[in-house]
Formats: sequence, structure tokens, C-alpha cells
Amino acid sequence: MKRFQRILVHVDTRSDVGPLVDRATNLAKKHGAALTFVDVLPEEIWSARSEQVDVEDLRKLLLDKKESAIDGLVAKARQQDVTANGRVLSGRTSVEIISAVTQENIDLVMKMAKGSESPRLGFVGTTAARLLRYCPCTVWAYRPSPAAGVPRIAAAVDAAAADEKH
Repeated sequence: MKRFQRILVHVDTRSDVGPLVDRATNLAKKHGAALTFVDVLPEEIWSARSEQVDVEDLRKLLLDKKESAIDGLVAKARQQDVTANGRVLSGRTSVEIISAVTQENIDLVMKMAKGSESPRLGFVGTTAARLLRYCPCTVWAYRPSPAAGVPRIAAAVDAAAADEKH
């Protein structure tokens, strides 16, 4: 079985990410992996435009809030003897996560299957769908379930791949 060494956990600090963080921390402990917590600050904050507030002040406030939340998650993971770090990225979420994966040689990306404000119908949100489609490593679109056990796991497999890596 392949052991994960580097796990990137996308957290939306605006919502409850406790179950995802707990699952990622337990997985990191089991595999001896390092965790990287990331949140993404969008480049365009549309609500600021409609409210006619200073966009840079709002960005700074949101960045400070997100960094504080990430620091709390890192401290919690380190208390459980897990190597962890974190940061706030800026841009489009799926693009920034894929960029971080390629730059840091990440083995696994974990994120909530669907954000709290996702307008998309179905099992996964827009960002999770993009990651499942384009991310060069394994993606775990996590969905907390009240039922015990895992009834189904979906995996995309290219059975006709010509190279040995696949």
C-alpha cells in the first residue's frame, strides 16, 4: 500500500471543518505524513464592490482572520504530534491548490466535497469537481456522514494507460 507523505488539507475557515481536520490528522498520524492546511482568499471580493468599502482594508481583515484560523489548526495538529504548517493562498481555489500540489510534491489533497455556500447540485461542489478532474494527485472529497462505515468508494481508473506509472 502506498503511504502518504504530504497531505494538503483545504479548509474553508468560514465554515465548520472539524470533521475534515480530525480525519486528516488521524490519517497523517497513521502514515507519518506532514499536513499542510490551506485556505484561499479570492482575488475579487464582490461584496466589497457592492458595499462601496475599501477593498484593500477588507482583504487585509479577511487575510488576518483566515491566517489566525489556519494557525489554530496547525497548533491543534502539532499538539497531536503531527508535523503541520499552513498558509493562505490568493486566487481561484482549484488553480491555487493544484499549483501548491505541483510545487510541494503533495501526495493527497483532502477537502470538503461541497462548500457550505455551494449552489451546485449533486455530491460535489465546483472546486471539488475541478480537483477530481485536474489535480495530479489523489483527491479525497470528504463528506461527513452520520452513518457508520463507508458504503461506497468511487475511483477513476484509466485501464488503457500505456505508461507504467498508471
